[in-house]
Amino acid sequence: MHPVSKKDIRKRILLVDEDKAALEFMLQILSNFEVSTAKSMASALGALTQKSFDLMICSNAMDDAPCSDFLRHSKEEWPACKRILWATYGELPKVIGSGVGALADRVLPKPVKAEVARRAIQNTLLGERTDYSTVYNLQASICEVVFKAQELMQKTAEQLTRIPKSVVRQPPEDNALLELQFVLPCSKSFEKVRDKLATDWHMPYKIRGKNLSRSEKRHPVINILGKINKDQELFIRQLSGDNIYAYVLFMPWKDGKRQTALLGVHQQGKHHDVFKAMLDEIQIDALSNLSQFHYAFADTHNKERRNTGEPDYIFEYDWVAAGAYVGPDRRGQPTPFMALRTFFGKRQEVPKALLQFGGRFVDKMDIFTRLFFWLYVVLSLIDTILTHIYVGSGHFQELNPLLKPLVSEHPLTFFLVKNIGSLAT
Repeated sequence: MHPVSKKDIRKRILLVDEDKAALEFMLQILSNFEVSTAKSMASALGALTQKSFDLMICSNAMDDAPCSDFLRHSKEEWPACKRILWATYGELPKVIGSGVGALADRVLPKPVKAEVARRAIQNTLLGERTDYSTVYNLQASICEVVFKAQELMQKTAEQLTRIPKSVVRQPPEDNALLELQFVLPCSKSFEKVRDKLATDWHMPYKIRGKNLSRSEKRHPVINILGKINKDQELFIRQLSGDNIYAYVLFMPWKDGKRQTALLGVHQQGKHHDVFKAMLDEIQIDALSNLSQFHYAFADTHNKERRNTGEPDYIFEYDWVAAGAYVGPDRRGQPTPFMALRTFFGKRQEVPKALLQFGGRFVDKMDIFTRLFFWLYVVLSLIDTILTHIYVGSGHFQELNPLLKPLVSEHPLTFFLVKNIGSLAT
């Protein structure tokens, strides 16, 4: 239950979304506020001209007008009204480089948990911080550990996202991993942030330019991270005596211009879901700290190559860019045999920037598979024609009860059924 306060009721919120289910979800969360809804940009502009609002939550997926134009206009006309952009991570490619992040006070992922959305709205509208509802029923000891981890990692994530051209990556597909991923430039701004980390993280567990000793390699965090290269740097903080650790690992890229940062938690207890919820909320705050979604093409990218339609790779997000498409790369997943994409798929080649990685697939069969496929088609056609000639003339009988009445009376149907059945088998 969330008690109604006079402070809440005085706040007016405008919801802009054409999805009925999304509007109902938000209305339940904002039951303590005075809420108006709009299912189009035009009706939202009409509502803004009729009354003043303290906050506007706008979906990025609106059909009647570009969201960036709407946010830019509302910011110019009603600067006192705060703005939250509600967008799925899959829609992020559409706003890359558009500057839409600078037009909103916060970027809220969609879908989002109710308690996470409520906290994000309170942070934006009321300037208040609320405790994590997911830890209310836990023992006081683990609550203290979670709050300590949240304070440390929240502050670290904010510092990393303040670095110009920083990128917040999508969470790992493996839910067992309790970590956030960032891509940061190797710049003076990063070095300043890194120097400040020692205040909260103390001395690095593994310093750049030095290798780990045999005893240091036995640390539980090292066991989950695997091999740590000489040019990488690792900070570790023990949060409790129960082997719960927070860590941040900086991994420079080969080009020397960027690096990946892993900010995570290692714990062997039964509180995985609690720390996962904590990291999900920290990522929302990290996304909201970005004024723009930055990216860069591979070093081999140029205007002439772009005009050829050859795909490129956006390393920051682990996305492929080909023509009008920007999004997750499917080359890490093989195309099933005889799938539709085998014949009509567009990933016909692997970008040169990805050749250094293994396990990349394309939407086409190898030469021997195609050869055997067409050989089978030819032999099946020959078998069908001979069956029709000899069974139709009465020299032989068709034993298949499904095909028997079709041989003489419906030869075309017999031809199609026999071959389609054979290929499907």
